[in-house]
Amino acid sequence: MINDSMLDSLMWTDKKKEWIISAAFLLVALISTGAFFLYDHSNQKEYLEERVYGVERAHERAYSSLYLFTKQLSSIYSQQLLDERLNRWLRNPGELKEDMYELSFVQKSFIGLIQSHTGLESIYLYNQKIDRILSTSFMISSLEQFPHREVFEEYYASGASSVTVTTSSDRNPRIKDEQLSFVFGIPSRSPMQGGVISFNYDLGYIKEAVLGNSHSFIWVDETDDIIITDSEEHRLFYEEHRKALITTQQTSFHVKDHHVIRSESPDGSWKLLTIIPLEELYGNRQNSMTQLGFVVSLSLLAALMPHIYFYIAKRRRERWFRTKVQSNLVDMQKGFIHDLLSGKPLHDMHEKAQEYLIDLNSDVYQVIVFEIDDYYHHLIDKSHQEKLLMNKVIFNAIHWTFKLRFTTTYTLNAEYAKIAVLIGYEDTAAGSSDGSALPRADEQDLTTAVRYIQQDIHEQFGLTVCAGVSMPVREVSQIHEAYVHALSALEYKSVYGKGSMILYSQVPNGASASEVGSMYEYSDKLASYLHKGDVNAIEQLLDGLIRSWIAGGTSAVSGLHAWFGNLLFSLMKFALEQRIDLNKHLKEDVFFRLYSYEFIEDKKRYLLEICRFIVSEVHTDHSRKNETAEWIIEYIGKNYDKPLSLSILADKISMSPSYLSALIKSHLGVGFVEYVSQLRIQKAVRLLEDDSLTVQDIAEQCGYDTIHTFIRQFKKTHRMPPNEYRKIRRRELGQQEIL
Repeated sequence: MINDSMLDSLMWTDKKKEWIISAAFLLVALISTGAFFLYDHSNQKEYLEERVYGVERAHERAYSSLYLFTKQLSSIYSQQLLDERLNRWLRNPGELKEDMYELSFVQKSFIGLIQSHTGLESIYLYNQKIDRILSTSFMISSLEQFPHREVFEEYYASGASSVTVTTSSDRNPRIKDEQLSFVFGIPSRSPMQGGVISFNYDLGYIKEAVLGNSHSFIWVDETDDIIITDSEEHRLFYEEHRKALITTQQTSFHVKDHHVIRSESPDGSWKLLTIIPLEELYGNRQNSMTQLGFVVSLSLLAALMPHIYFYIAKRRRERWFRTKVQSNLVDMQKGFIHDLLSGKPLHDMHEKAQEYLIDLNSDVYQVIVFEIDDYYHHLIDKSHQEKLLMNKVIFNAIHWTFKLRFTTTYTLNAEYAKIAVLIGYEDTAAGSSDGSALPRADEQDLTTAVRYIQQDIHEQFGLTVCAGVSMPVREVSQIHEAYVHALSALEYKSVYGKGSMILYSQVPNGASASEVGSMYEYSDKLASYLHKGDVNAIEQLLDGLIRSWIAGGTSAVSGLHAWFGNLLFSLMKFALEQRIDLNKHLKEDVFFRLYSYEFIEDKKRYLLEICRFIVSEVHTDHSRKNETAEWIIEYIGKNYDKPLSLSILADKISMSPSYLSALIKSHLGVGFVEYVSQLRIQKAVRLLEDDSLTVQDIAEQCGYDTIHTFIRQFKKTHRMPPNEYRKIRRRELGQQEIL
């Protein structure tokens, strides 16, 4: 087996040549592949842009056609609202024979609309007061007997001012073709004197004449529910990704593996989406992928050729390197011992040990790992030369101390800031048959050696050293287990303290750390004790936590440090809820300070100091919170009709937006946005009584940035736009004057 460091030092020139040649071949392969990728990407980009442009043009045509269709539908509805005979019949219906004359004129106007508007198949008018339906099919009946009554039933079930209802032959056997019904309410002073009118269009006409008979379009209403789609696949895709499709700010974007184009009506009452899978846009790229595979294959072959050659040449050079092993014996010994400690599989282990002059004939083996306490803090102010000198002195002190006391001793820097010692000795004294205990004399020698090293390093450098001691093992193949045991014992240095000697046999190995309890349980208890101001209970809680973790065994100790970090996070969260900035008040980064402590007792003491500080802050006068809340409510009442937001108000009073929001909600029972909206809508209702003010004027006086935002908020509260509300109020006031 050839040591890698030796190969690097002896064959640097040859390896440099290998890397240069390999890099040249690899560069040629990468350039060839990259050039083809760039060429293919350029073609693909142009191809995709052309396809997207065509899709966008089709979407724009469909949107324009749909916009004209909805405007026409709105015009028809407005015309019916002004029809005198229709409104007279809804308000004052008489006996059927008396109404027939008037209804004949209404019927003729309906037939005229059907004849003048393509796609409009029928019109239904429902008089809720007398439960009578007039349809263009020359039928007058009650709602229960009307064959197409589901349009009115869905209207009343929705509670909205208008709905769209799709009817097919599966749903209503009397309908030959699919129909799309637009159902509108006709307002009246009394809820029982109003009417409902339904305009029934041929669904096929809307799909073909309006939307261009495309399977890629989805038409949705103002509540983002689907009105029309011709593809069940697109319907499922829309339902699965509804939020991303509706809320994405761009009008042309990608969602998962689909390209989406979205347009919205000016009044926000409907949206039109075009959804096309990207594979349809890319089209057939099989030829391009075949060429790409051919180019990549050639490039890989070119890159592998020098590696094949150098592999054969390397095998020949290894035979020559074996003659150089003796000149690097110390390095080879360290590499072999390192492989033993790490558990790396070694072929011909005993033959290699003899070749490197390593004695593996001891009866018992043991591993000791030394680690300097606060090593990083001590070295931070040292120069590079001082660090090297100190490390060399400490290493030699450990090496010769064990070399003089034990026949077989190997020392190496196994990990950064850790020095491992492998010792071997004869089991000549009485001990357990399985090697689980040391002979008496060797145990004393081991303790004496460790204590001597700790004292020597403390006298020279003022440092304390911890030592982790493994269980004794009898097989060479178990040496890596002993090394793991020593490292595991060393994990307990944070519990046993500085300058400790920790035997793996004394390390607890009891219940699972899962028995400690959940973080939420400790956080709740911690918050409860903080509210009560009981720091003694918190200290008992921490002591119980430490005992539970220690009982969990070596694997639990490392988790205990993370658990203390979680407890500090809980303290930070509690402090923020009380508007206490720990970093600011304590003038330090509390997490950095906590993590700088290596030992559990130091971490515990620091957490208790923070708890005492929080308790002293929490139990101060809370009256200022109520005064602040009352001032905030008064300020909102004076400025709600001006540009106002939670962040603006929070900046004004130097308070975080999240805390301000919680304070307002706890004081009023509603959130900031809802409260401001209520005040603005109340003012808008009063201003609508003044006919000299336009809706735009009212929106500005109520503090809205745009008229669209005002209309949307007004409809959310009163179920109708401001202009319609004003008309209804005007009619009601006029009728009250007449009466």
